[in-house]
Amino acid sequence: MRKKNRNLRSSGGDEGGITSGLSSRHPFSIPKRNGFVSVGESCILKTNHFKPSTYCDNIYRYEVFMNYEFLSSGPSHATAISCGVKRAVMRKLCKMYRESHLRGRRPAYDGRNRLYASGPFSFESETFVITLQNEEDSLDYGQTPQRPTTVFSVTITYNAFLTGAIDSEEFIQACNTVLCESPIEGHFRVGRSFYRSSAMFHELGGGLKGCCGFYRSIQRSQMGLSLNIDTSYKAFIKPQLVIDFVAELLCRRISDGPINYIERLKIAKALHGIKVYVTHRGDVRKKYRISGLSSEGASKLSFPVGDHGTQKTVMQYFQEKHGYDIQHFVLPCLQVGNQQRPNYLPMEVCKIAEGQHYREQLNEEQLSALREVTCQRPIEKELAILQTSKLYNADPYTKEFGITFYNKLTTVEGRVLPPPYLKFLDRTGKNDVLVLPKVGKWDMWCKKMVNGGVVNTWACINFAWEVTDAHALNFCDELVLMCNVSGRTSGLNLCSL
Repeated sequence: MRKKNRNLRSSGGDEGGITSGLSSRHPFSIPKRNGFVSVGESCILKTNHFKPSTYCDNIYRYEVFMNYEFLSSGPSHATAISCGVKRAVMRKLCKMYRESHLRGRRPAYDGRNRLYASGPFSFESETFVITLQNEEDSLDYGQTPQRPTTVFSVTITYNAFLTGAIDSEEFIQACNTVLCESPIEGHFRVGRSFYRSSAMFHELGGGLKGCCGFYRSIQRSQMGLSLNIDTSYKAFIKPQLVIDFVAELLCRRISDGPINYIERLKIAKALHGIKVYVTHRGDVRKKYRISGLSSEGASKLSFPVGDHGTQKTVMQYFQEKHGYDIQHFVLPCLQVGNQQRPNYLPMEVCKIAEGQHYREQLNEEQLSALREVTCQRPIEKELAILQTSKLYNADPYTKEFGITFYNKLTTVEGRVLPPPYLKFLDRTGKNDVLVLPKVGKWDMWCKKMVNGGVVNTWACINFAWEVTDAHALNFCDELVLMCNVSGRTSGLNLCSL
């Protein structure tokens, strides 16, 4: 179904293109270097940049305006359309009208209001009506289940013809949009990065895992445009049952005892906004977003059911409606849906959906585990980047826009500079000693600082209940001894508190 805007001017077709204001003729200059280095050993360096072999210099830009309305029963509240929903709408639109209105083209959408195409469409301005079923369903306790449906009105209008602007910001943005639009099998997207769902992940603790991915973007350089690819690592929530996630988060078994108030706050903070799907309805995999946590367990938490508002507990409802006996009935339930009409699900029937980036701050143990994942040998990182670059030359979207890259790393000439000497004093503190690094570090063994700092009075406060006063004083004595040996401090007097 479509509506045509007759008040707008007719299509310009292939004629009368509009050139972007940011063209390659826009003056800019790169600062000149003062000179060239002559010391050190010359070498060839490999960079994580790939030169383009071909690219499309004619790109059509369209403006996208999107609006919506609900068809489901009950009150609806107008909210901003997220980028994920916009992309889903545009994917369905392109699938429905690719052969007719889009002339068989694969346009690239930036998730906001820009649509780029390798050629003109069959219209200059057109309004399409797209019906999309919501991903998050309502439980509808005691009522006839009805999946909420949203109707989107999408208006696409021709805006500009980008030509002769190979190194302009607009052209670079269009190329990056094409790269982001490329569907990569077995990967899920977070921002401009893609992460492998089937790749080996690393345990971070607390129900989290570290996943390996890659980031890529087209950038301007002194050698022209280049594709920059780099590895990326992020923490994701493990796709598992919510009850197992809670056990890992609390570092204890659920059967060890009820959840106290502090643990409940910790669980609610970790699960807020997480998408889950139910497992008690066979092949039906309805997905919900967690908005909170109940204060009571499934055996005590009650709500009105049906037109007469009969009060039933969550435990009774699941036994009568689905024939499911809740095992962990003392655990709080997950609150899903909106705050005006909350719905509740037991933890044991919910499983966390895959590909959800953990946005909260990691603790020290998790950060340390994630740093270990990011440490790669140079040859391993090179192979991972080369493997990623091969995905684009076979991609239908990059082929559509005529963008291809050489499958080899760009090399530049560099120099390995000699390491600097560090001056220390010997153990007597009288003679200078010049030290070169060994295995990438300077050794201070049997050496002193030339000009050590002076701390006349200091204090040590012990907040650790497991550390006795005797152990704390022993630590202070060893600290004073090490400072005197290294020549860093003098006149250390511990202030007793």
